[in-house]
Amino acid sequence: MILSTTPSFAEWKVVDVHTKPLIRQSYKGLPEVQMNLRIRNVSKKKIFVWGQVFGTQKKFYLIESFIQDTGSEVWERQNVGMCGSVGKTGWISVGPGEIIPVTKVLFQKYVGRQMILTFRCAYSKGDAKGREILLGSFEIPKAKKSEQSPAGDELKPAPEE
Repeated sequence: MILSTTPSFAEWKVVDVHTKPLIRQSYKGLPEVQMNLRIRNVSKKKIFVWGQVFGTQKKFYLIESFIQDTGSEVWERQNVGMCGSVGKTGWISVGPGEIIPVTKVLFQKYVGRQMILTFRCAYSKGDAKGREILLGSFEIPKAKKSEQSPAGDELKPAPEE
């Protein structure tokens, strides 16, 4: 008996993950953090990720996440939406070695928990369905200090210590 499988090679890698406190004057809910992460296409080919393009430069990659519940095997889905009326929705090209940035706002209680990312990608713009990628798991890091600007909701990094 011969057992054969299709070889599987990594195409994506989480390069780094950072969090910082998020302060919004108009928000009265649980404390939040802003998580910034970068994901690299480590394959040798161009891959397309589902998302939305605003103008010629600003890109929003539809990357959702699952966070593991404390002390159990349950993973909670963190829903993300796109506003279809502003940008052009479709496949966004990500070249070999290219890094894509992702920003998420999470409740502070999730810091220290495990996260898995999920997103759709394809090898051509003509692929109507694509495939689902699961990337992770990794720990949501403790937030580094930041401060709020006098203008309101904008944040700037705190001075290096």
